[in-house]
Amino acid sequence: MNTDDTLHKTWEFKGIEIKPLSRARKFHLSKLVDFSKVSPWDIVVLIFALTCHESTLMKGLRNPEWFDGEVGKWIEKEKLEMSDFDEDTLTIIKEVMEHSETNKAKPIDDPNMMPDPMGNE
Repeated sequence: MNTDDTLHKTWEFKGIEIKPLSRARKFHLSKLVDFSKVSPWDIVVLIFALTCHESTLMKGLRNPEWFDGEVGKWIEKEKLEMSDFDEDTLTIIKEVMEHSETNKAKPIDDPNMMPDPMGNE
């Protein structure tokens, strides 16, 4: 991936936009899924967790059974099949997790506001 072109990059799963993640959301995802051994169900959970509202994710962290129910409702609503969650989907998840920081705008230092490197006042 060319990170020069990713400032406004988002990802997509079946027409659902996945935006770059905050550090906090990444930590929350690691509470839901053991990334060292991702199962097919984990891929489904991750895609839902990447696209759901933050409050849904937070409630899901406190109540995993409820969250699994919400994932099930989402699968039905979107008419998803297990075949929708393939290697390409796992690639999207990896890309979002690895490249979210490169997609965020970086503050620009105003040279007029920086201290003089020569020590002049």
